[in-house]
Amino acid sequence: MRVVRFSASVRLALIAALSGSLVSALTLPAAASTPPQPYPESGTQPHIPPDPGKTEAGSTVLPSTNTSPGLSEREQPATTVKDWMAQIEASLVHITGVRVAATETGLQVLLDTEKGSLAKPVTRVEGNTLIAEIANATLTEPFSQANPAVGIEQVRVTSLSGDRVQVEIVGTDGPPVAEVSSRETGLVLAVTPKTAEATEEDEVEITVTAEREEEGYNPSNSSTATKTDTPIRDIPQSIQVVPRQVLEDRGVQTELEALETVSGLVDIGSDVSPLGANVAIRGFSGTTRLRNGLRTEGVASYTFTPIGTIEQIEVLKGPASVLFGALDPGGVINYMTRQPLAEPYYKIEFEAGNYGFYQPSIDLSGPLTKDGNVLYRLIAAYQGGGDYKDSTTVQEQVISIAPSITFKLGDRTDLNIYYEYGRYDANPTFEPLLINGSLIPKNVSTDYFSSEANENHRAGYTLNHKFNDSWQIRHNFSATFSNQSGRFIGYGDFLEDRFLTDFLAYSFDAPFDRYFAGIDLIGKFKTGSISHQLVAGLDFDRQVNYRADYEESVDLPPLDIFNPNYDVPLPEIPSGPFNSLDINQSYGVYLQDQISFTDNLKILIGGRYDWLSNESGPIEGDRIAQNDGAFSPRIGLVYQPTKTISLYASYSQSFRPSIGRNPTFRCLERGFRN
Repeated sequence: MRVVRFSASVRLALIAALSGSLVSALTLPAAASTPPQPYPESGTQPHIPPDPGKTEAGSTVLPSTNTSPGLSEREQPATTVKDWMAQIEASLVHITGVRVAATETGLQVLLDTEKGSLAKPVTRVEGNTLIAEIANATLTEPFSQANPAVGIEQVRVTSLSGDRVQVEIVGTDGPPVAEVSSRETGLVLAVTPKTAEATEEDEVEITVTAEREEEGYNPSNSSTATKTDTPIRDIPQSIQVVPRQVLEDRGVQTELEALETVSGLVDIGSDVSPLGANVAIRGFSGTTRLRNGLRTEGVASYTFTPIGTIEQIEVLKGPASVLFGALDPGGVINYMTRQPLAEPYYKIEFEAGNYGFYQPSIDLSGPLTKDGNVLYRLIAAYQGGGDYKDSTTVQEQVISIAPSITFKLGDRTDLNIYYEYGRYDANPTFEPLLINGSLIPKNVSTDYFSSEANENHRAGYTLNHKFNDSWQIRHNFSATFSNQSGRFIGYGDFLEDRFLTDFLAYSFDAPFDRYFAGIDLIGKFKTGSISHQLVAGLDFDRQVNYRADYEESVDLPPLDIFNPNYDVPLPEIPSGPFNSLDINQSYGVYLQDQISFTDNLKILIGGRYDWLSNESGPIEGDRIAQNDGAFSPRIGLVYQPTKTISLYASYSQSFRPSIGRNPTFRCLERGFRN
């Protein structure tokens, strides 16, 4: 539902403006003129009186009685051409200089004259530009100044035909507002950028937020390709976004189900947890998975992201090493998670389905303090059920808990701290086909015993600080601790299409630890008429993988699949010793600039350098060490001939250290989107 709130002050201002105009029209004769009153000056800054139309304390209010001068006091009309020309010349006011001075709330534009006050300008708004037009005035020379204050792109003062002067003030994020006051020798415009307006104006911006929420199936922005919130139509690379609305409408339960609507993505299968997504993009396996743009994920067999925590999934296709370092050239999958909300939000849900499936879940969010400076969100779910073979003997369960807290440490600083716990337990089965091609009975398990567990812990924080409206710094840290383990007693031989024999006990444990830290400096600025959005950053990534395996033959009676008897003593399956270790560590620095020459012509250029090291082998003994480094560039062009069509082309590289192959992949891509 779209909610639009109009503040009371906006309505009162509109009523006051209309009523003030009506009173003026009724009380002031057409020929009446009141001499301008000089205002005292203090220091070097002119004193700016309140707008006469306001009724605050100390304001000047137009009288409601007729105070026009008597007939004998009025200026008499000209009776000759010479007198008429003299009156015209006397009514023109010459602007001899233009000055711009920064203030706490914006800036002042001062129009200086040698003598005489300027007429009150007529204002209007065109796009992000506030235009003030002054009648009966001339200008000695044009004036222009770029970026005179935060939130203001340009100030221009020019002459118009018919003895008029025009003042144009261009805002960065929207049209500025100005209060006009007369001086004895000129005029002062006190300008406030849109970003510095009062709270009531900010409330109107809630409409924009509501529109973003209502985008539904067609999200307009993404941060994966540029590390900034960028319109998708401005990205010179193929990207596809799966929004929350699609996930809810399709009722997806796993990452793989969530990605089924993404083109160019193929499931390459996995013999482990079905919750993760082991996929190939554009034919390349080893797809990198991100969480809020950070490399916190392991391979699909180690970690999974609970669907309830996902706000949207962004899939960037093609090389992305320029921002994320060493990875395969197919692309990256970025899971954007749900964040704490400023307004109370409560959702309790229960789902049920085939094969004994059921899932209760909660999603709670809102402020923890009256001032709204501490926000929280708690997402939790439990999932249970079986599979098509036998929902009573084959069981799966998933537990996920994800609390997060956001602290507003001031007007410009936010800190978000999160923790996420997930656990998957199951007793999967592995069924053979019979010689005649038929399946074994669905209520029969081919294993005497099987169990699998996958447990994940994630924790981290994101700290954002805005220096001003143009520059900010962002720091991220995350730690992931995961362990996958399994215990199985499986058959080794299949006799007479009926009896399973030669049983083998097998166990494995695979702990995985990952630490990631990064810092980004993001800024917006202009060089003349060209706009820039700069991202400069560095990051550190460390992964440690362990592996322990155990395997031993066990003496168990043959299992008749048509008349199974599982009631036999089972041996204990121990954990094996950790026998292998793999350590990957990397450092990276990167720089990117999004350049807008015009509203429809943009260039994206960036580069990154990585230093990587790898050490793998047995825990005890010699291990193989490898060190690599690489530079990964990217350049892209976007041209938008219409508001609905974007043409783009880009060149990028990816880098993944490997043995026996060229680790660098180059991609030239071109396409269009609408």
